[in-house]
Amino acid sequence: MVRVIGGGSCVLMLLCQVAAGQPKMSLKPVGGVGNNITVAAGSTVVLEVFISDVAPTGLRGYQSTLPFSATGGVSGTMMHNGVVPVVNTGRADYVFAGVTSFPTAAIGPPPRLAAGVFAGDVQQVSAAEYAGEFTYLVSNDAVGDFTLAFQVLPPPAPTSALANPANQAIAGVLFIPAVIHVPCLNNGQCNNGLFCDGPETCVLGNCVPGTPPCVVPTPFCNEVADECVQCNTSAECEDGNACTQDVCTLGTCSFPPEGAGTSCGNSLDDGCTNPDTCDGAGACSPNHEPNGTGCDDGLFCNTGETCTVGVCGGGSANSCNDSRACTLDSCDENGDACLHNVIAGTCYIDDVCYLNGETNPTNECQSCNSAMSAIDWTNDPNGAACATDGLTCTSDQCQAGVCDHALQGGTCLIGGVCFNAGNLNPGNDCENCDPGSATTDWSFVADGTGCAEDGNTCTADECLAGACDHANHPIGTLCDDGDPCTGTGGPGVDDDMCDGLGTCVGDLDTNCADDCANSIEAFEGANFGSNVGFGPDDTEASCQPNSNHDAWFEFTALCDGTMQMTTTGSTFTPSNDTVLSVFDECDGTEIACDDDSGEQLLSALVVFNAVAGHTYFIRVAGFDQNVGGIQLNIRRLDTCRVDDVCYDAGVTNPGNTCEECQPVFSTTAWTPAMLGKPCGDPGVGECDSADACDGAGFCEDNHKPDGIACLADANECTDDICLAGLCEHPFEASGFACGDPFDSECDNPDTCDGAGVCVDNLELPGFTCGDPLDSDCDNPDTCDGVGVCEDHLEPDGLACTSDFNDCTNDFCDAGFCTHPNSDEGTSCGDPTDTDCDNPDTCNGLGTCLDHLELDGTVCSDQNVCTGPDLCATGICIAPFIPETPLLQPSGARAMIVTAQPGGSPIGQALRVTSPELPCLLKYVDVDGTLVDSPVEQSAAAWGTIVVRDTEVVPETKYEVAAVCGGDESPAASVETGKWGDVNNDTFVDIFDILCVLDGFAGVFTNCPFETVDMSPCVPDGVIDIFDILMILSAFQGDGFPCIGPCGGGACCHGAVCTVVASGALCTGGGVYQGNGISCEASPCGSPSPAGAAGVVMVRLVPSREVVQGGEMVTVDVYADGLNGLIGYQLAVEVVGGRRGRLEPKSVVVDGERDRFAFSGLQSFQAGDLAGQRLAVAVTPGTPTRASGGYLGTFSYRASADAQGVFIVRLRPAGGVMMLDSAGLDRGFVADSAQITIRAERSGQRSGSLSGRR
Repeated sequence: MVRVIGGGSCVLMLLCQVAAGQPKMSLKPVGGVGNNITVAAGSTVVLEVFISDVAPTGLRGYQSTLPFSATGGVSGTMMHNGVVPVVNTGRADYVFAGVTSFPTAAIGPPPRLAAGVFAGDVQQVSAAEYAGEFTYLVSNDAVGDFTLAFQVLPPPAPTSALANPANQAIAGVLFIPAVIHVPCLNNGQCNNGLFCDGPETCVLGNCVPGTPPCVVPTPFCNEVADECVQCNTSAECEDGNACTQDVCTLGTCSFPPEGAGTSCGNSLDDGCTNPDTCDGAGACSPNHEPNGTGCDDGLFCNTGETCTVGVCGGGSANSCNDSRACTLDSCDENGDACLHNVIAGTCYIDDVCYLNGETNPTNECQSCNSAMSAIDWTNDPNGAACATDGLTCTSDQCQAGVCDHALQGGTCLIGGVCFNAGNLNPGNDCENCDPGSATTDWSFVADGTGCAEDGNTCTADECLAGACDHANHPIGTLCDDGDPCTGTGGPGVDDDMCDGLGTCVGDLDTNCADDCANSIEAFEGANFGSNVGFGPDDTEASCQPNSNHDAWFEFTALCDGTMQMTTTGSTFTPSNDTVLSVFDECDGTEIACDDDSGEQLLSALVVFNAVAGHTYFIRVAGFDQNVGGIQLNIRRLDTCRVDDVCYDAGVTNPGNTCEECQPVFSTTAWTPAMLGKPCGDPGVGECDSADACDGAGFCEDNHKPDGIACLADANECTDDICLAGLCEHPFEASGFACGDPFDSECDNPDTCDGAGVCVDNLELPGFTCGDPLDSDCDNPDTCDGVGVCEDHLEPDGLACTSDFNDCTNDFCDAGFCTHPNSDEGTSCGDPTDTDCDNPDTCNGLGTCLDHLELDGTVCSDQNVCTGPDLCATGICIAPFIPETPLLQPSGARAMIVTAQPGGSPIGQALRVTSPELPCLLKYVDVDGTLVDSPVEQSAAAWGTIVVRDTEVVPETKYEVAAVCGGDESPAASVETGKWGDVNNDTFVDIFDILCVLDGFAGVFTNCPFETVDMSPCVPDGVIDIFDILMILSAFQGDGFPCIGPCGGGACCHGAVCTVVASGALCTGGGVYQGNGISCEASPCGSPSPAGAAGVVMVRLVPSREVVQGGEMVTVDVYADGLNGLIGYQLAVEVVGGRRGRLEPKSVVVDGERDRFAFSGLQSFQAGDLAGQRLAVAVTPGTPTRASGGYLGTFSYRASADAQGVFIVRLRPAGGVMMLDSAGLDRGFVADSAQITIRAERSGQRSGSLSGRR
């Protein structure tokens, strides 16, 4: 609900003109004009608080805080009357009129009042609206103008504020004070008793200040002596000279000089000037450094400064040149640094300059793109080409900076070979490439697809489950038995048909091929026929007159050239003797004839020249009466026909020099040329022989093997080897030996630099070599830059002093201060033997060697809590791993701890102590509670944890340290907040009250759960009526009600004190009194005041007994036996129903309802719709006197499908509490433990109500 408040008038026009539209909180005296009032001494003044101009921000709450006493006035006082301030919520102009509000007030210190509403009842305030009132007493001797202003102070002082809908302070509020004028009656009332400000007078009720009596030359007033003087104190004799003393003696000033060396003037002490000092004669002398003295003017970008008259200046600019071509060098004075900004169009990556577009040498999918990053490689656009993988079916493209070889659509990659969609498996024509099914394996073709024929026309050549199947055709299926003279279709001749067993059976045509007019077409290769049953011959062969039963074939030549025909393979009986003749036409001229020249005994063979395209007729007959099966073999002798083109024998394949037409091997395909036939490149070199055919149809390049030596290029830093037929000279690896192999301290062996250059590796001049000893007799040896080590010895015989070395003597001889030498290995110096320090020994030449391990050598201090363990100057150094935890407070009862370092796997415990609680020594458990023994886990496992327990109490300093293996980190320190400071702003105000109300409703937007959970003394993890009572108590200034970790004393329950042991806790809302002996006004042990006895009787009353789908029903809660309660909490639940549900719609307390339990009292109300809870509390100390009445209302809507009996009942456990003035739960009895609501479908006849009212 939102109510817009308007109207009203502005009394202080000037103020309104200045601050119109600005949120305001003002004080207006009752009976006054605007913010002013005139009253007589001894009066009582009521000051009302008004709020205005809080729109469109909206007002959710406010707090007004005033001081105990007014400021100003000539005499007397204006003090608060000590009565709790009032918020009259019944006034029509109350700022929260018409909505449920939660007013409260406290005497203090200081006096204050506050009120707030639910988040849904935010008000838009325009003109001034009433918000509460304070009462002040004017003393009988008061005179003058007294000002009462709102207290607006930084935390932790109580303040005045307006709260917005987000429970935050509204900024820019104008706080307008009240002025109370108490008029004077005579001059005597205005006399302040002071001589030095002159006599005051009373003019028209106002005290008018007098005129001060003291002027030059005696400007100072002596209040004690009531006289005017030159000075009262030495401070009033100031002459402005630091080198004189200012002395007042009997009202007169004098100025003797300060002693020489006394500080004066400029105290600057830097490289060009020293602090000024007095010269002893009253003058201040500068103490500058001599001009030209070197100095530093503090400017990073300036160098070579010098002093001039005490000031550092001059110098030259710092060039900041980094000698890199791709950076723009400049000096940054603000950052005290040289800047090397990368020039546009370039990149500076890994100490190397690159131009835009240059490719990353180690990743072809990254390049320099300064628009994206000038200091790192940029990924090339997705889809950019990159190195091929040699496969035609992959897309060689960059993806996210990596060369990706994704398979192209419509292709498969099987066994490293690319195939297009539909391509058959070369080894199985019932499998193909089907990318929709698989891209890396063969897929089955559809069953029934044709596959490789088995040569049998009586079988079905079809795929089945990925294999070629050859099932027999049914009987009667047409077929071809291969005999051209069966199934011809001639008169009386049936078609060839399958017998159902896989065999084709033909019906012989006796007239087939019996004469040339009925000849059978023949082709190159084997042709078959028969002359069995053939009639008399038409013609005799010229080469054998006795040839009978002839059969005729016709053949059309494909190429010009020599043709050969034979009858080899024929099967005549009784003698396999055949006769073969060829005619140029049917009934034409015989052009070839043979009887017994064939390869097979008695077989025939003819050879003739054929013309392409001409048809020849061939007669095959048997000698005498021989008949049988005919096999006519036809082949070309001197031509090939490949891809429908004719070639003569010996012709080379136009597309492959290593293939030829060789009819003896094939007349239809190219035949590989003989091994060694020249082809390709005929050139011959040291790494390459002439190309030649390999005998299998391929031309070999005949490169010599890679890696064999070839002609040297006279460079030791290149290798001379054959690579891919060429003599190449790749660079030898960096460090490859070359040139001069001499190895000394000043001349290392020459080596290649990896770029083809032999480097001599001479050490630079001054490089330490030879003897490093620097003694009386020998200076350290150094290299001369040309490979020679110079020894720098002192002259022999020069006296030298003892070096107190067990292994040396004391005179120069060949550069040594000589001594009787100890044997090599003799112990000397430090005998320590550890991971980092071995025992010292003599080297036999007079030197004691310490044998320290190198710095950085891994060692062990045998402590898992330290690391890394590394040697440093002979000592094992191992820093402690756990670091100081991060620590911050969270309200009055919790701390937030974050273990460090984050991600560390080393186990650590978190120890909690307090300098204010000597008894406290605890450790954090994994659930945030405190335990007696260490709990160890890694920093990563600890993470950030909220620590809360009985030992964490308000306004107490705590220290948390990480503990591991007997060592510990420095402790982090934090102080918990003030009791009642829920929102962590260091003071208790209306915002904290609103946060607890939000928490009751399950909202923790502005305040975390651990701060809202205020009661009981042991955090119970529930936000309920106890938490509401606690925040109200804290607002009124009541202290923390529980015993501290080292406490002991009394627990106060109402007016009864109970003595408890040290460390024990108050229960049931008891207030801890420390070691005191009284509880409120009664001594400990006094009987409890008489109060209402017995438990509360609660009953639930529904608005209706039967509801239909979509209808609302409300359930009011009433109770008897309420006298003496300061708060209660209700919780209900709905069970039962056959289907559907009763949906909670609202949880409210109607404060205007007749017989409201807290009617006439300032009460706070909170609702939790999700949890079906409500809570109501009054300001502590103001219990209800009602014996019974209304407590609250729960509303429900029946769902559209609701049916059956729904039971609304008080929650069985933990939901209902009735709190007396001591904060104890009085308990309850349900007069009606539950009510029953029967939900019916629309139109269903109503039933009776089950349950009692």
